[in-house]
Amino acid sequence: MLDSFTETLDGINFEYTKISYNLSEYETEELFLLLRETEPDLILTLGPGSSRIVSEKIIETPVVFSMLNFPRELNIIDDLIRPGGNVTGVTLDIPPAVQFEILAEALPHIEKIGIAYNPENTGRTVEEAEEALLEAGLGAVTETVKEPRDLSRALDNLKEKGADIIWTLPDRSLYFDASIRRVLLFSLRNRIPVTGYSKNFVSSGAFMGIYPDYGSVGQKTAETVLRIMEGEHPGEIPVYFTDKPMISFNRRAIATIGNYVAEEVLQRAEEIIE
Repeated sequence: MLDSFTETLDGINFEYTKISYNLSEYETEELFLLLRETEPDLILTLGPGSSRIVSEKIIETPVVFSMLNFPRELNIIDDLIRPGGNVTGVTLDIPPAVQFEILAEALPHIEKIGIAYNPENTGRTVEEAEEALLEAGLGAVTETVKEPRDLSRALDNLKEKGADIIWTLPDRSLYFDASIRRVLLFSLRNRIPVTGYSKNFVSSGAFMGIYPDYGSVGQKTAETVLRIMEGEHPGEIPVYFTDKPMISFNRRAIATIGNYVAEEVLQRAEEIIE
């Protein structure tokens, strides 16, 4: 991401001075003292931790966030179209409607999408997903999961409700290494495909993955920075999210689960993992 960010700025000969701070190396108050002394024209934050802290403490200097999911749920912004205040940025989120269009094209026989989620972390996203599925003529079956130990129960309930595929969200409090293994084992045992939110998820055994292109994320982050440095107010710049995600498939999962995948989608996949 940072390579494409730098290349975009260097490509137009934009002159700037970069001062980097690693949040883990400073106490919060020490970091903000350094920021006040530096008096930057703009602050770029990477990841949810630094983005949330800086957006809470800095109310005048423009802030651009990147490399995070769910900025509304993190209370970094209130609205994706008009963020307001001094903050905007680039999210790793891919609109549910875009993802479901890909799923419907890749697996034209599916009718019900199963979603296990924590409403405190991704409730707004799931509401939008249900609306997108309704518009696409697909059904949604959902299960709320407030503790990771309840995920297996939720998956069994989704199966009983007739889910044709399990759609996962990048909520690290719910989906981490141990719980992802449980999801993939459920998928293989029940022959219900799982769509993951990263290439690593697919490499681990998910049927397919839909995830952002980090090069594009870096480019769009640089473009957002440039718009602000040229005079636009950050609160008036919509948050960017990709509408052209990367797609990959796991050939072994396809063979094991036995689902038909449309050939044209396979052909435009970035990778078929063997």
